[in-house]
Amino acid sequence: YLGSEYDITRASEPYYANKFANVFLDNPSCVGMDVNSGVNNHTIYDYILWDNILKLTIPYGRNVFAFTFSDGHKIDQYNRNYTYMLMPELTTEALRTSMETGAFFACSHYARADLGEEFNGEEFETPFVSVLDVNQDSDTISFNAENFDYVRWYSDGEIIAEGKNLTYLDLNAYEDKLGCYVRFTLTGPGGILYSQAFPITAEGEEIEK
Repeated sequence: YLGSEYDITRASEPYYANKFANVFLDNPSCVGMDVNSGVNNHTIYDYILWDNILKLTIPYGRNVFAFTFSDGHKIDQYNRNYTYMLMPELTTEALRTSMETGAFFACSHYARADLGEEFNGEEFETPFVSVLDVNQDSDTISFNAENFDYVRWYSDGEIIAEGKNLTYLDLNAYEDKLGCYVRFTLTGPGGILYSQAFPITAEGEEIEK
């Protein structure tokens, strides 16, 4: 839609970010967007648009969740991208709760912006998060995961920390780099995993609603 595969700067144009941010701010039933991670060339920079939308919506108390879908046009393309839904039971009610609360991770066997234009991880398992802990008292985020070899932490679209085993982030150590949210990605032989954005505020501040 953006044509950002030809010009990456289009993913950061205010027109598009504002257009979709207003959709989310005006329509609570729109819970998230597809961050397709390059399964096709025209989706390679979806995550940049997502970050720019988050910067506009989170200050108003509106998180926008990241989904991934296979975008399959043939039977052998069904497994290219998928979303791990965290549910206590396999019911439509549990699925709805997961979607409305952001209790899921977006995954893709393609991560062309991170791992190269020719990357295809379909032979391996994508990264998987088994435990996630957000500690409001210590201002830390930590997780346990599998099938990954590199972690990147983002805030307002910028990488603030990265490393092979960086599964723990102390927000206080990066306070000069923080915007209105943080999120992380995991990459490995099987592709990429996107966490949802974690809205953050400084002490004494409140998010406008």
